[in-house]
Amino acid sequence: MTHDDRLFRQLAADSPVTRPEILTFIQEFVDAGEYGLAFDTLCAWIQEDELPITRAYFARLVTAADALYHPQLIEHYQLDKFIIPGFGE
Repeated sequence: MTHDDRLFRQLAADSPVTRPEILTFIQEFVDAGEYGLAFDTLCAWIQEDELPITRAYFARLVTAADALYHPQLIEHYQLDKFIIPGFGE
């Protein structure tokens, strides 16, 4: 298992996304080495369902976006809007 495999599997496992079918899609993308699609799917569902995230999880998303060389995805999905206010600060 590569570092990227571990990074994206752990992000999915710890994510606020609870829909089994979406988590399955994300895992299948990781299995295929399609980390960009896995990340995009994860972020899209956080945004779509307006799921709250901790500041620590947000930082992990930023790290993952940087690993994909697409830090603009964080801003595109406006993920900072979903940080739980006052949590972990």
